[in-house]
Amino acid sequence: MDADGHINEDEEDIGSFLREPFAGRKRFFASWPSLDGRFRSPNVTATSASIWGNFLDSASVQAAVVYPTAGLAHGLIQDADWAVALASAYNDWIHARYSSQDPRLLAVALLSPQDVAASVKELRRAVNELGCVGGLLPAVTYDNAVFGKERFWPLYEEAVRLNKPIVFHGAPQLGLGLECFDSHLEAHVLEHAIPQFKQMVSVIYQGVFDHFPKLRVAFLEAGAGWLPYMADRMDYEYKARPGKAGIKRLPSEYLAGENVYVACEPEEPGLAYTVQRFGAQRILYPTDFPHELAFDQYLEDLDEFKEREDLSSDARRSILWDNARRFYGLAV
Repeated sequence: MDADGHINEDEEDIGSFLREPFAGRKRFFASWPSLDGRFRSPNVTATSASIWGNFLDSASVQAAVVYPTAGLAHGLIQDADWAVALASAYNDWIHARYSSQDPRLLAVALLSPQDVAASVKELRRAVNELGCVGGLLPAVTYDNAVFGKERFWPLYEEAVRLNKPIVFHGAPQLGLGLECFDSHLEAHVLEHAIPQFKQMVSVIYQGVFDHFPKLRVAFLEAGAGWLPYMADRMDYEYKARPGKAGIKRLPSEYLAGENVYVACEPEEPGLAYTVQRFGAQRILYPTDFPHELAFDQYLEDLDEFKEREDLSSDARRSILWDNARRFYGLAV
């Protein structure tokens, strides 16, 4: 099961799902801000439900959870009313054009950190009416928000009530200091990692999992090899400054529990050590289709992962199948 794939938004089509006061308006500018000022061009550019279905058939993947592409910049929108309206239109569109067309394609609800109360209502609507399997909070925002703060807690409360996860996913480079790099390659090394580091530190040290012990969250597209490093860093700071963090356990103990999932990279050598430290039960397999590779390369990655000798067969099965179903609430 693909825990993290992507689609290419049709902004004109999404616009047809907008409600008042934005319904019917002709728009000169793009719906979402640019991810950054760098040239990006994936090898696969069309992502209709039929193309996705062909990919699933070719890869022998039984289901995929699809995420936005341009919508990963949703947190950069400064107009809260527009953000809320656009998220709702996107969620209706992804249901109409993907998940209702092929039951193997599952959608997460795009949420607006600009308006938490509206996002609580949208998550409830998207899960109950559209069948969304979780909620997406874009990890990079125009105001540099970190999601451990109490103003985001009503969203976690609703996610627990619905038994659905909240996912943090990056992509934009705004506010990360990556303008120092001349090339997209150099900046791309850090553009997913830095926001995930920040969000993980925030939700753990602010006590989110003490208040919501049944909450499931995932940090996507930064690999899994960083988890031991962050656990060690957070534990060190916790011990070095006794009483400064109002949490009940060592940070690493939360990471070893049932709250936190990460998506691996299929080929990363550090994955085996992460499994050794934390077990395989909280690691998800993403294809990231169609963002990085040519069509056949995704299939090669999957075949090579199935043959990894540094992971047991049980670990590979957990990562490829069991964990995603558990995380998205699709099976016991």
